[in-house]
Amino acid sequence: MRITIKDVAIRAGVSPASVSNVLHGRGRNVRVSPATAEAIRNAAKELRYGPQTSESQPSACQIALLVPKDFLNKAQGAVFAQIVEGVQEVVAEAGLELVFAPRHASPSTAGILLVGNADLLASFVSRPTPTVGLLSPGIESAVEGARSIYPDYRSPMEEAVLHLRDLGHRRIALATPSQAANPADQQALAAAFHRAMDRFELPTSDPLVLGPSGSSFEVWWSSFPPETALVSTDENLSRWILDECERLRIEVPAQLSLISVEPEVGSFGCRPRLTSIHQPIRTMATSAVQVLLRLLEGSAPVPTLLSFGCRFEVRDSTAAPQRRGTPNEKSVYAY
Repeated sequence: MRITIKDVAIRAGVSPASVSNVLHGRGRNVRVSPATAEAIRNAAKELRYGPQTSESQPSACQIALLVPKDFLNKAQGAVFAQIVEGVQEVVAEAGLELVFAPRHASPSTAGILLVGNADLLASFVSRPTPTVGLLSPGIESAVEGARSIYPDYRSPMEEAVLHLRDLGHRRIALATPSQAANPADQQALAAAFHRAMDRFELPTSDPLVLGPSGSSFEVWWSSFPPETALVSTDENLSRWILDECERLRIEVPAQLSLISVEPEVGSFGCRPRLTSIHQPIRTMATSAVQVLLRLLEGSAPVPTLLSFGCRFEVRDSTAAPQRRGTPNEKSVYAY
């Protein structure tokens, strides 16, 4: 039987990160007292963990990043890149090893970070391996004891709706992708949008589902909809809407205002620059690892839920609405 860092940590009553620091010199941010270091060395000796035995070669303790295939297939690249950067930064500083898995972690995994799947996170709650969910809003009402890091859209969504209202918009639609990478996140955005619309006494309607497998943007626009502004819940969808507007010669924001929900680093190169609700993806990823390390350490209370506020930024894709003609009227907006 192979002896792992996790086995040594259990015997010494410490975290795997502490074992990795003492035995392999990894983990600049892991502080260990001389007494604890001695206990770790004694535990390693008792278990015969060390380079002298072929079945117990020293290795960094593993943290598994579980990213469901649906999320990988549909998520925008900027989101996934910022998740990996934020996680890798903390994992490396702790002297641990980051491994990627589509759904399952190996038995030797010390802890699990699960991205964007509330249902899958629910199945991990009762398992012995500590697990923290990232981008899993709504999990607090569905799974008791689940630990989750997620964005709070309420305040920035109110700012976005108020901004459009102050510009003169009275009919605003929520645009959602036909294939969402994270359905729970989309539900949280929709709830925040309807809450903001109700607060400012603006009429609401069903979300406008757009994309290759959803409604045609051209068909929607040709119907002369009453909406003069869109709030897009996905960066990829926002870019697609801009492409459609360019193809149909619809001027943004003169004919249609657009607000995008996107990661902190996103929509670069878009013209016009998108007025946006920024998600602190990297900050949340970093915090998720820190929560997981505290779980592994077992020495301090760990919050079950941790939400992060998003930031609203006005750029160039929103303006006062201009009257558009009806199908029976000649209009500069017709194409």
